[in-house]
Amino acid sequence: MEQGGIRLEWLTGAVKEKWLRLLAEAELTYEGDPERCIIARDGEEICATASIDGDVVKYVAVRGGYQNQGLSSMAVSGILEDAMMRGKKKLFLFTANDKTASFSPLGFSHIASFRGVSLMEWGFLKISDYANKLSAYKADGKNAAIVMNANPFTLGHRHLIQEASKNADRVHVFMVKENRSVFPFKARYRMVKEGVSDLRNVIVHPGSEYILSSVTFPSYFIKEAGEKSAWQAGLDIKVFQKYICPALDIRVRFVGEEPFDLATKAYNEKMKEILLPEGIEVREIKRLETAGEAVSASRVRKLLSENKSIDHLVPDSSKRYLETEDGKMIIGRLRENGN
Repeated sequence: MEQGGIRLEWLTGAVKEKWLRLLAEAELTYEGDPERCIIARDGEEICATASIDGDVVKYVAVRGGYQNQGLSSMAVSGILEDAMMRGKKKLFLFTANDKTASFSPLGFSHIASFRGVSLMEWGFLKISDYANKLSAYKADGKNAAIVMNANPFTLGHRHLIQEASKNADRVHVFMVKENRSVFPFKARYRMVKEGVSDLRNVIVHPGSEYILSSVTFPSYFIKEAGEKSAWQAGLDIKVFQKYICPALDIRVRFVGEEPFDLATKAYNEKMKEILLPEGIEVREIKRLETAGEAVSASRVRKLLSENKSIDHLVPDSSKRYLETEDGKMIIGRLRENGN
């Protein structure tokens, strides 16, 4: 693709230093090499760029002096065309609030904003489609939600769900779908679904890219703190408040008390900041303890890595999974690599 002498090409190592300087000039933080990266060149000058990493369009930048020439759209269009050829059906983009209008003509639609940052999406299925699908489970009464990773499912997780079920007419449990944990999504979903099957007012949902994912809250998976984590957490919660809560008439979100993990504690506080003004209660449940120590997934993983018993920390559904071939393989990796 070429426009007025400016041509698009793929980033190569030969011009990477120039590319990095462009990112720095645009005040974009380099977070590692993207999956695919396209650049617009005017002779030897890199004047614009856009990248894709997973399902996120990132590193969109235009050099000063080349503004208002449509180069941002040119670079993003090039990366979108490549994504479609590779079978991508869904992409996301973070951008400043005042720049959302420039991406709308390319097919991006606004999802939510927080602290000057907007999350946009591109593709055939939108968040409204996901919300409509969830609304099939909408019912009268006091509806509550829990979002959990359960890596693996412990008696602490069971305690949180059980306490919520006592204090609500219906509890929707959303399982984090991202496969960035020791235990894969299918295993975690199975352990939780089987582990709460006796609680008749609990519905376990597979998560999505809209709930605690590498799209809405990438910092969650590396337990990163700081300003970046704060606005990502805010966006994730705004998406939940704006779409998930109305779809199911969620009036309370239950969370486990978090005295140690600063990132999770900050996330819980951010929930109160955003949800409470919207009439959605955030209720913290005191952690279950054994022998004066909190029951946690990290504690279970540590004991498994040390070849010690975890029978007093996990429900039967988790024990059954750990006895499967897949479960034994995970235990083997934990013992080899630690938790």
